[in-house]
Amino acid sequence: MSEVLTILQDQIRRYGGRYAVRDPSLLSSALAMPSTSFEGKLLHEDIYAQAAAYAYHICQNHPFTDGNKRTALSTALVFLELNGIEIDDLKEELYGMMMNVTTGKKSKKDTASVLRRLGKSRQEGRTKKNSSYFEWEK
Repeated sequence: MSEVLTILQDQIRRYGGRYAVRDPSLLSSALAMPSTSFEGKLLHEDIYAQAAAYAYHICQNHPFTDGNKRTALSTALVFLELNGIEIDDLKEELYGMMMNVTTGKKSKKDTASVLRRLGKSRQEGRTKKNSSYFEWEK
């Protein structure tokens, strides 16, 4: 959780707003979603779906007073970066994606599709799939 709070602090410092956690349990719930499993199988099938879960659930849960969309997207992008994936958003699609997540026009699956399409592995052709992902400190 401390990593996400650092991301929130950075976003507030850069773009303004008030640094405050409105509901810590909503934040904890959102951060648990990417690693959720059933019968030993992850419910989010790949790294992009896990990143989308961070973006989607932080945005939907609205755990902060300000900066929810910015922090949600930044958390997903940092997660991908830590796992060797860079996002190439030359057409600036991510802003629209997050606005659509906020209004309910984009689902978590849609969000994963956008990230997957824009993502590029730093190790050519080798994206990590269901391996040891970065775990946020709980």
